[in-house]
Formats: sequence, structure tokens, C-alpha cells
Amino acid sequence: RVAQLFGLYPHIKAVPMRGNLQTRLEKMKEQELAGIILAASGMIRMGYIDQIQDYISLDHFVPAVGQGYLGITGRKEDSFEFLSNWQDALVWTKMTALRTMLVQLEGGCSVPFGAAWNGDHLNVFLSDLAGEKKIQKKIPFHESHQKTVDQMLNELYAEGAKDIIERIRSGR
Repeated sequence: RVAQLFGLYPHIKAVPMRGNLQTRLEKMKEQELAGIILAASGMIRMGYIDQIQDYISLDHFVPAVGQGYLGITGRKEDSFEFLSNWQDALVWTKMTALRTMLVQLEGGCSVPFGAAWNGDHLNVFLSDLAGEKKIQKKIPFHESHQKTVDQMLNELYAEGAKDIIERIRSGR
């Protein structure tokens, strides 16, 4: 996310911040920071909607693969029938396609990579650690979610995705 932030706003300074929502807001005030980027859903849920100054579009700031999705796990012997109303085949298909793309790119926690469906488009961001070499793409849905992901992978490879990831892995 920091790489995306520097790509959008190269003049800012990023400050690492940990803690729950209230702790982060307190740290922002204590450190006299100009602002903080947080999930709007959390701000709204916790009653801080009046403190939201702006929203960043998915076209500009692409979240990590799976961010915002809910996954539930349990033991094999437990019944999950009560969750059947929460299952959404389309969401499962979209998420599976995104995870497939992440695996095929050999991305992971150390790679600044984001991918999200935004309506009928797939938005992707890939960058080196400094945010200097980046690829940001948006393509429309094609026949199936997997075909859209396959097309995106081809475009990312054509624009140097493998080189970016290799440089990150080798520490360059």
C-alpha cells in the first residue's frame, strides 16, 4: 500500500502505524500527522463517519488480494449449514480467480500487489518496493473471471511484471 501511496503522492512521508482504529486515530493526533488512510467501513461501523475527509477510488488505490472478503474455517466434523445463506458463488468465483493470479505471479506478502474487482472491471497494481517501477491496469470483464485474470496476467507480463517481482525477491 505504501508503494501505491508514493505513486499517487510522491511528496508525502509514510509513517508506520499499528493498533486498532481508536489507537491509530490517537497516534495521528499525538504525532501531529496531516492525515491517515483507513478503511471507510471501519470508520463508519465505529461511528467516525464525520471524520472521513475523502474516499480513495479502487481505480487509484487497489487493495491486497482478498482484502474485504470474509472467510470462515472450522473443523470437518462441525456443521456449517447455518452459513449457507452467506455463501455467494459469484464472490467465491471472483476471489478464486484473484488468488489464482497471485499464485501465478508468485506474489506474496513481500510484493506490493493489489487486485480487486470493481463492478465489471478488474483493477490491478504491481510495484517495486519504492513505488518507482509500477504497473497499474484496469481491464473489462471477458467471458469469465478466469479468462479476465488470464488476460490481465498476459498484460502484466508484457509490461515487466516478472522483472519487478524478481528484483524484489533478489533484494534489488
